[in-house]
Amino acid sequence: MTVQAKQIFEEALGLPANEKALLAEQLLASLDFSSSKSIDEMWARESENRIDAYERGEMKAIPADEVFKKIRDDMILVVAVMHLHREPNYWKSRISDTKE
Repeated sequence: MTVQAKQIFEEALGLPANEKALLAEQLLASLDFSSSKSIDEMWARESENRIDAYERGEMKAIPADEVFKKIRDDMILVVAVMHLHREPNYWKSRISDTKE
């Protein structure tokens, strides 16, 4: 990596997560798509290899609900508390998804 690329990378690390994701998406979109065919082919082969490994019993499947539960269990929910004398229960409308 060039010095300039390293500098840009270091600056990008300081961006908020959503901006980093947008930047990464734009960088990937700017790549030469003639190579994306070979990448797609490699992913297709990898997918087939994983299916074959599963069918041979070398790999086990994990139900999606277990995967999502693990993600939820590892998630930290931060709730800001505001002065309840002014608008009691105001905070409840601000929580969109909580752990069950």
